[in-house]
Amino acid sequence: MVLEFLNPALTGMFSFAIPPAMPPVLSVLFFSALISLVISVFNKLLVDNKKVSELKQKQKDLQEKAKVLQKENPDEANKILGEVMSATNDIMKMNMKPMIPTMLFVILLLPWLGAIFTKPVAILPNHMELPLFGNDFGWLSWYFITSIPLSVLFRKALGVA
Repeated sequence: MVLEFLNPALTGMFSFAIPPAMPPVLSVLFFSALISLVISVFNKLLVDNKKVSELKQKQKDLQEKAKVLQKENPDEANKILGEVMSATNDIMKMNMKPMIPTMLFVILLLPWLGAIFTKPVAILPNHMELPLFGNDFGWLSWYFITSIPLSVLFRKALGVA
């Protein structure tokens, strides 16, 4: 692992949330919630959601206008589509702002989690199998399964677009 010198610090800081203090399933769920919450908070703090909503509405209106003009005046429609691309670019720029601090946080935690959880974290009962996953989940697949709904929940609770 690249940042091995951080292992003791992270292990000490999160000793309450790693095995044997907590079952692996709950431990990965905790870290999934922590990472999802941090990402949602950074999005809330660094993105102007009101402006993003305005730009999305402008984008939608311009697309409808371009659709109508496409048959009548293709040159005007292409000009409007250029404005749509500009609005899309602005939205992407705004949504990229929180990516740098959240990636630093994720880059520190995910490799450490990989070093902590080397065995399957969750095993389905009665030999049940899920397509693409099988019947046992490593920490990364369990992280993805839990982080998606948690991210949606935190984003809705914080009012992040």
